[in-house]
Amino acid sequence: MNEAYFTFEGKLNKDTLKPFKRELIPYGLNLFINSAITLFGLAAVFYFCGKFYRLAGICFLNSIAVILMKQLSQLYLIHSLNKVGFTLFSDTQEYRLLFYPEFFDVIRKHDNKIISIYYSHVNKIIEKDSCIIIILKENLCFPFYADSEQRELWFDFIYENTPESLKIKRLRR
Repeated sequence: MNEAYFTFEGKLNKDTLKPFKRELIPYGLNLFINSAITLFGLAAVFYFCGKFYRLAGICFLNSIAVILMKQLSQLYLIHSLNKVGFTLFSDTQEYRLLFYPEFFDVIRKHDNKIISIYYSHVNKIIEKDSCIIIILKENLCFPFYADSEQRELWFDFIYENTPESLKIKRLRR
């Protein structure tokens, strides 16, 4: 087999997923939830100004309920991704990523089993600070860390070798 162009070490746990909790929820769903919160809040203000206190209270409680559901859904998503990773990687959840032009390999640390994944199965790639997360269409994710120089070279490599439909989000904080 050819030598890998890039090699990174990764670990899947709650701490590596927490910075990405806002980006894990699809944009359309996030927009819908934020619109519902805004509409319920505005309705509560209008009803309060019109002295319909009972309706204002109901709308206010609905906006609070939607906010709580959004937070709980983010926590559940992180928990379920971590649970899938626990099933796939056993108790260590550590892996090595090897990148080739057509695919990348995930090598589990505890038994050295190789899982090959083609770039067509990747849904999106998100970068935040020094961490990068690869999210597959099957909702499995692989976070890893890279220094700035290697990260720029890796992104150039990814832009050249992945389909144009792949969503790549680079967040700078």
